[in-house]
Amino acid sequence: MIGETLWGAPPWLIILVVTLLLMGSHEVGVQIRRRFKRRALKDQDAEGVGGSYLTASLSLLALLVAFSFGMAVDRFNTRRNLVLQEANAIASSYRRLETLEGPERDGASRGLLDYIAAREAFSRAARLNQLNSAEARTDTAQARLWTALVQARGGSQLAEHANLEAADQMFEVAEARRAALEAVVPGSVLYGMLLYATIAALLMGYSHPIDRRFLIPSSVQFVLLAIALALIVDLDRPRSGLVQVSQAPILRVAASTRAAEAARAAAVTENEDAGPARPAPD
Repeated sequence: MIGETLWGAPPWLIILVVTLLLMGSHEVGVQIRRRFKRRALKDQDAEGVGGSYLTASLSLLALLVAFSFGMAVDRFNTRRNLVLQEANAIASSYRRLETLEGPERDGASRGLLDYIAAREAFSRAARLNQLNSAEARTDTAQARLWTALVQARGGSQLAEHANLEAADQMFEVAEARRAALEAVVPGSVLYGMLLYATIAALLMGYSHPIDRRFLIPSSVQFVLLAIALALIVDLDRPRSGLVQVSQAPILRVAASTRAAEAARAAAVTENEDAGPARPAPD
């Protein structure tokens, strides 16, 4: 996770700080141009030279921002796909419990419900301590569910293998989700882009004519660049940012699994209360 630095601040603060920094660098470039105007080239020639350097630097900056933004979007899509994969794996594992019978099936279903509750806690966790607590709870639930499935001998050998395989796939996706949360753009890359943008803003100020600042268009450009950087950072904060991966698939499969287990328990209780069927009279 990005540490408690500029990139750990709220998006609005990142936009404000980056915009002010770029505007300050732009003003430094303007003042350098004015101070050394007598020693510089003629205005027309200086504008041409400064404009060529500015175009090259802004083009490379745009490439860096686009590359970083593409990386952040790819990781966002990966996290979203992993949520859907885990929901499907949980649903598949629950369906395969139907191959078990009696107490073995009841023990495995209780273990799966405990595991689902742990994954719900993981999906709702917004802070690092909550994530660590949910991870510890997940590890405990995994061990209990695996033990229950290994001890279940109510079905065929093929059914037992299918249950263990489904559970193993479910556990692997859970590990992949945690790894995806920790995959972010390194802070050094973001600071490198900020340094490059600062130098580009200085060149922009230096390339302007001596008697012009172009304050409004340059400020708008700096705000847009700051918004792009803030969006890259926000996409890399999957639990605390404004752009969030929907956890609805996990929550839906958890609710449907509990509802199915409640209906099954009610049906079993109803059958037990009805008792054995009485023989019809002659």
